Amino acid sequence: MKKRILVLFSLFICITVIYFNLFKENNQNNSQFNSKKSSLKIERSLNSSENLKELAETEKYIKVKLIKSFLVEKIISFPISGMLEKGELILKVGSKVKKHDFLFQLNNKKYFDELVVFKRELKSILNLNFTNISQQFPNEVSKWQIFYNEISETDLLPKVPVFSSKNEDNYFREIKFNLTFAKIEKKESEAENYFYLSPIKGQIGEIYCRLNSHIRANQKVATIINPNITLLTLKIHKKNEQFFLHKQKIKAQIVLLSSQHKTILINPNFVSKKSAVADSISLIFKVNSRELKSIKADEALFFNMKK
Repeated sequence: MKKRILVLFSLFICITVIYFNLFKENNQNNSQFNSKKSSLKIERSLNSSENLKELAETEKYIKVKLIKSFLVEKIISFPISGMLEKGELILKVGSKVKKHDFLFQLNNKKYFDELVVFKRELKSILNLNFTNISQQFPNEVSKWQIFYNEISETDLLPKVPVFSSKNEDNYFREIKFNLTFAKIEKKESEAENYFYLSPIKGQIGEIYCRLNSHIRANQKVATIINPNITLLTLKIHKKNEQFFLHKQKIKAQIVLLSSQHKTILINPNFVSKKSAVADSISLIFKVNSRELKSIKADEALFFNMKK
């Protein structure tokens, strides 16, 4: 009797274990099936224009064209025209630059030739009048001799000595010292127009002009970009403009479908909105470049617009 009970008990345990394993396997299959079904449903929703339209109306999913570019920090240009020449560095697209690096210059031979002429004229005025200065202002002649010796054709003018009296001031006006000195000061102030020093740290984004070519005043020569910031320009169909009307600040997540079929969420900072061209409007966002390293797709979805 006991033996029969043990056999029945063992049989019961075996049946229970088999049933449990079948139940577990069935649940796993159902879970995988539901997951695939859900993914397929999402994929169909994203790819189907009909479903996408429905999502755009309900969840504010909006299909957009994605254009990536770096944030342009500075546009390199000159306020005057001239022949473009290199600075201290040989530059190409992608070259890294530090603040105050000497990047470009305009040919300045004519400028410096004129400056030298003015300085020689000033020294000539003093040289021709030293005898009269020593006679009329004997106590002041030494300061003018020091000033004369400090005038250099390659350096900035030294500071003009202080006039000790009205008579001394009038005398130097009569010999046209003040007029010539003012011409040199004005000419020296124009020197910065011929040189471009990098105002920031960054890298060269684009170069638009060749060296030794003539450029116009304010013509774009090159750009300095910030490689850590990427600008995303999202071109959106004009029919979806209603989602962006009357919004000064737009907050959103962007769902990007990468080439590896991964979904990447990005939280961008809104920069600006451009007016409609043809059938689309452009929204520009600023994003940390590290977030975009793995993204190669040129299609995206504007996801979950936040009020």
